Amino acid sequence: MSQPSEPQNERRRLEQELLRRLRAAEVEYREALAACQEVRAEFGQMSEHPDGTVALERARIRQRHAFEQYAKALRDFTDLTVYGRPPAPPPEEPDPD
Repeated sequence: MSQPSEPQNERRRLEQELLRRLRAAEVEYREALAACQEVRAEFGQMSEHPDGTVALERARIRQRHAFEQYAKALRDFTDLTVYGRPPAPPPEEPDPD
């Protein structure tokens, strides 16, 4: 039996990393969704009150961000496992100088 080649090892490593990210993003999304539901339950009758409006808006922002991260992780994992395309590298940060 032969050893897997370096590209196969790299792909397997990348696949495992993307799966780890996908699972973490799913957990974050589920937590954000639950938090949003809790806020709705707590402040549902206060939608006209500033506290209720702010709390609900923050929860929705967190949920939307978590969903976007989950969707990206799923897309990256699918692109690699189904189409053989690795994810694009993250954009470089601008130099603060």
